[in-house]
Amino acid sequence: MDEDEEAAQPRKSLYMRLAPIVDTYDEVVKNKLETGKFPFTWAGIIKTIGMLCLIASIGLFFATPLCEDTSTWYPYLFPSSLSISITTMLILYIIFSSGYTTKNPSVWVNFDIGINLISAFVSIFSSIATMCDCGNEDFSQVIIGVVGICGCITSVVGCISIFLMYRFVEQIPTMPQSRRPFDPRKSVFA
Repeated sequence: MDEDEEAAQPRKSLYMRLAPIVDTYDEVVKNKLETGKFPFTWAGIIKTIGMLCLIASIGLFFATPLCEDTSTWYPYLFPSSLSISITTMLILYIIFSSGYTTKNPSVWVNFDIGINLISAFVSIFSSIATMCDCGNEDFSQVIIGVVGICGCITSVVGCISIFLMYRFVEQIPTMPQSRRPFDPRKSVFA
């Protein structure tokens, strides 16, 4: 067994010089998802902007008077769908920011993408329904709907940015320094 280990050492050092072991995608993403680092990534900033747009849309909705002769669902659909969307985004933002996702980032990234896409499409539908139901009489309702749609689109962009953060690594892993410089023209055994 000792002879096999001694014979494997030159091959092992050759492999380490040609293809050194570096951090995997999961390890680099885990470093970005440590406690307190997520809000300062592009994905965290985009998610914050999306939540602020949705909060502004709900605030504008409650600040303007309701339209007359609208459907019975009108005062409930828009604020409830946007509130659910904001709540899910905020809960997932807190989970990502607190570092709970470092153990299994792929599951959390996929969960975040799925939940945010579904809530964004439902919120876009409710924003369009609000604009169609009341937008003919009052232009302020059109502005509320557009701000809501912008927040939902920003939420979708946040999903894409989280996927790209997980899929592609921004940091280039450094290669470990070898003991001697490697010259490709020389034989390994020279």
